[in-house]
Amino acid sequence: MAATPNTQWLICTISPGIFNNEVVVSSSTAFGSPFSLFVPTTYVQHTIGSQGLLAVNVLESSDKYVMVSLPTQPLESSQTVTVLPTQLKAAA
Repeated sequence: MAATPNTQWLICTISPGIFNNEVVVSSSTAFGSPFSLFVPTTYVQHTIGSQGLLAVNVLESSDKYVMVSLPTQPLESSQTVTVLPTQLKAAA
């Protein structure tokens, strides 16, 4: 996935998907609600073990919260979620 000026990396847990070219990403919102989604492997970077990074687009941000757009629809929520700034890393 090509990075845009609004692209950041969401720290998450990554598990194998059903198909070879996808993974399951799990994280939580700023308010503690968990969410998970299937995404193509091109949207993730593995770090250590099951920890990884998911490419997201920042829509709005403040000192306390960041609203991001996920690459696909989560199972539990809308495609736009609010996370904490500490859950993100800047895209290189």
